[in-house]
Amino acid sequence: MFDGFNGTIFAYGQTSSGKTFTMEGVVSDDRLKGIIPRMMDCVFEKIQQAPANMEFVIKCSMVEIYMERIQDLLDPRKNNLQVKGGAIQDCTEQYISAKKEMEEAMKLGSKNRQVAATGMNDKSSRSHSLFILSIIKKDKNDDSTKTGTLRLILGRLYLVDLAGSESVQKTGCVGVQFDEAKTINKSLSALGNVIKMLTESSTHIPYRDSKLTRILEESLGGNSLTVLIITCSMSSFNAAETLSTLRFGNRAKKIKNKPVANMERSSKKLMQLLSEAEERIKRQVAAFGYINKRLVVLKDTEFKSLLSEIHEIYKMIKDNNAQGLYNLLKNGYTEELKETSECKEEQNIRVVSNEKLDKENNYLKQKLTQSTEKLLKLSIELADSKKSLEILKDEKIDLEAELKVKNNEISELNDRLKLLKVKSKVEANNNLKALAQVELKLENLSFLYNQKNKAIEQVCKALDRILFDEQLTNINSSAVIL
Repeated sequence: MFDGFNGTIFAYGQTSSGKTFTMEGVVSDDRLKGIIPRMMDCVFEKIQQAPANMEFVIKCSMVEIYMERIQDLLDPRKNNLQVKGGAIQDCTEQYISAKKEMEEAMKLGSKNRQVAATGMNDKSSRSHSLFILSIIKKDKNDDSTKTGTLRLILGRLYLVDLAGSESVQKTGCVGVQFDEAKTINKSLSALGNVIKMLTESSTHIPYRDSKLTRILEESLGGNSLTVLIITCSMSSFNAAETLSTLRFGNRAKKIKNKPVANMERSSKKLMQLLSEAEERIKRQVAAFGYINKRLVVLKDTEFKSLLSEIHEIYKMIKDNNAQGLYNLLKNGYTEELKETSECKEEQNIRVVSNEKLDKENNYLKQKLTQSTEKLLKLSIELADSKKSLEILKDEKIDLEAELKVKNNEISELNDRLKLLKVKSKVEANNNLKALAQVELKLENLSFLYNQKNKAIEQVCKALDRILFDEQLTNINSSAVIL
């Protein structure tokens, strides 16, 4: 990472197999520390050993993917972040100046992470967590205004703690936890499909099937050095899950990444590298031309005459004819001298022509530098436009996906509304029937009430007659006594 390479370490395995403990461990215990705290020790140890002229900028962020929604663990208010161009948009990046600050950031993120108790783990992770560390290295003595060779080295490290694959029969999840288990297994299946397509050299890799594979696009077959940690259960009760995990790791080993150092050079440095490449090409072309000119292509008659001379020399050596051999070599030497003098004259002519060519070459070189500068500007503008186009494409895809989700929600609401209308009509009919029955009962009751009132009135009249008759009898009896 200090040399500008991207890196990824992620832990994969079934639930309750020790992924979170492997990545985080016990921060306060040197023996039980996880990978993330040990990475912090290594980073700050490297910085302490670096020369005094090197300057470092360290940033860290921590997010989780819960129910296919990216949530910022350092700022829980950001609970639906988007991925554009392989980067998480609007994610909190905390600048780090000491190891203690990074440890506090990790503790805060772990505290805000979604966990729940299941039948296999009392603190089961219900989301994928990503701890992202970025380091920018810069040489303070390398002044771009003087030398034009300023260079920035950027390295990024992803430390991923995946949620474990779950068998609902074993974990006993119900309700919300059941929905979480379905989402986790779906996301891990998307990761497995991406790895399968990469190992089969498929033309289409389905990175967009989940947020996890979208973020880890460079880590899987791209510009990154990737390490996969497999965690397995020791119990025979989980033998099937352990075998599936090992098969996943075996497939992942076949992926071939293409890591490249991330360095930013100034335009002057790029021009310097371009001129050096041109000089190397020029030297190679000159050497090839020299060799090409020294090659002698013999005709058939010339080859036969050369062969006869070789036979004559061999015969003189065999017969010890020293004088004849001396004369032959002397004639050949004089011919060579003539040829060398002619070659010198040709060489002088070439020197003059080479001077003219050098002047023309310098002029063309100036034109080339100007055109390369324009080309660099145009390439930068083209790259920016491509990036903006990719961002717009990603936004379009995200908007289309959101629109599809909203349309599905609207259709579901319409279906519910129709059901409610039907239910309300049925209930209204039932209520009308009940009301009619109540009214009928009320009429019956009022009829009975009227009959009872009439009966009571008749009884009252009868009682009045009886009382009147008693009073008459009493009066008659009193009159008789008198």
